[in-house]
Amino acid sequence: MRPNPKVADHAPGSEIRAAQEEFNRTYCTLLHLLEQAFNGSPRLLAVSVASMYQLKAQAQALMRTPDGDGATAYPTFEYVPPEERGWGAGDEPQRVDVLPHGPYLVRGGIPLRRKRKIVSAENSALTWQTGDALPTEPVYALCRCGHSRSKPFCDGTHALIGFDGTESADVRPYEELQHVHDGVGISAQRVGELCIHAAFCIGRTRPIAEMLAETGDSDVRSNIMGRIEHCPSGSYSYALRRGGETIEPGLPPAIAVLEEEDGLASALWVTGGVPVHRADGRPLETRNRVTLCRCGQSACKPLCDGTHRKIDFREEAPGPAGPRRRRVRPSDRTVNR
Repeated sequence: MRPNPKVADHAPGSEIRAAQEEFNRTYCTLLHLLEQAFNGSPRLLAVSVASMYQLKAQAQALMRTPDGDGATAYPTFEYVPPEERGWGAGDEPQRVDVLPHGPYLVRGGIPLRRKRKIVSAENSALTWQTGDALPTEPVYALCRCGHSRSKPFCDGTHALIGFDGTESADVRPYEELQHVHDGVGISAQRVGELCIHAAFCIGRTRPIAEMLAETGDSDVRSNIMGRIEHCPSGSYSYALRRGGETIEPGLPPAIAVLEEEDGLASALWVTGGVPVHRADGRPLETRNRVTLCRCGQSACKPLCDGTHRKIDFREEAPGPAGPRRRRVRPSDRTVNR
């Protein structure tokens, strides 16, 4: 290996330097998680161990990369300030950080609860029922890959399965993406990309889009407002007139673990204007209602896109009981046959 390597040995943007910088960001993430774990949030030890696995893989990749004169590249273990780590940018007291290919790191003592969707006999969405608070530490990590045995909390499994948490959510503001549909005394705004298919906008017999034509009836208008306010992602919102101030339900800073009909595990519902920062450092627009993927399969990570419904995502009972399930490789299946 090249002796006493430094990031400055290579030109900005070069393959080796980029890999060394990525390693250093992961290294400093590990140090940060360990510091939090030893200062009041011991559950983060499992997340710290997952970062160690990520470090190992990045180090091995570097040491397979030729670096001239018969030597290979090597990690540099240089300190990266929080503002340069991507996910660590910003100083909000309460916030959610998306860790690179890892969990959601929640800081600021944000309350965590479960919410269950209540449906009618015809399976029409009616409302959300709030459950008991889940005990948390001052800083806690929520599973993003969908495979933790301690859902909704992260247990480090993302590193063992090689979770790809690449983010692709559109960072443009809601106002640029919305489609506006006017009724009488109401203007409905919608961003389809935010929809998680919780079905509050559909109603028992017809969707909101069809009901707008009858909003001269105040009962219909009130019905639409109530349905929009139950939309967890804020895909739908409304104002009293086109271009007017958007009216939002009064939601506290909190995170809810959503459960839909028949025990279907749904998104993480972040409310009350809690900031969410992507792993690449770009903040999502701060909104009153945001839904984050926790099945690991969304096409617009970190946001939920309703994929949990397609894959019938379920949440096993939290707790450490039972052995960890081993991943079965194709070769294992062949031998077993």
